Amino acid sequence: TLKRKRSFKIQTDASGIANRSSPNAIVIWANELYISTLSFVHVYSKSGEFLRIFSDSEAGGQAKFCLSPVETSKSVRPRGMAVYPINGVDHMLVASAKHVHVLSLPDGLPRQIVEVPGANYLSQLCVHHGRAYVSDTNGNRIHVLEPCAGSESAV
Repeated sequence: TLKRKRSFKIQTDASGIANRSSPNAIVIWANELYISTLSFVHVYSKSGEFLRIFSDSEAGGQAKFCLSPVETSKSVRPRGMAVYPINGVDHMLVASAKHVHVLSLPDGLPRQIVEVPGANYLSQLCVHHGRAYVSDTNGNRIHVLEPCAGSESAV
């Protein structure tokens, strides 16, 4: 059985809009909590101490989750997350509406953007036996991603 140990509050962004800081997904990696919100990926210690926010280095270090596909300039709203090993090195997968973003850990630098053909509203991710499974909430399906043969940075 489980029992509640403690809770901690997620930091809000500079906009002051509380729902932009509502947690969507949590991943634990290297004793840190990675929490996706509507705007950012926040990083906390397991005791709840705020450590950092993944930010786009091209945004001048501003706290923005702005990994955008080339064809659009819109910011990405992170949803589900999972840790995925590529050639023995852990990476973070982050789902957005129609893409899965591959980020390096622990810095969150973009490594790849995987377009998911036919995706409508990607949401949650899980990883099992070398494959990533992504739920498509509005598309009523599960998309399966697997490594490309001979590629070091592909999912």
